[in-house]
Amino acid sequence: MSKKPTTLKQKNQDPHSVTLTHQAFSGPIPSPAVLEQYQNILPSAPERILGSKDYQ
Repeated sequence: MSKKPTTLKQKNQDPHSVTLTHQAFSGPIPSPAVLEQYQNILPSAPERILGSKDYQ
């Protein structure tokens, strides 16, 4: 004997929105804004990234 699916009623009917942001870059180094975000996490990150290759 198979059961019918139960439909659940939503208790809270407040509308919600979800925002998804995606950033991508292409090239040898990240943009200045991305480097700043890396620096917020690890202060020496930009120097490590820029020092890892010769960008001149």
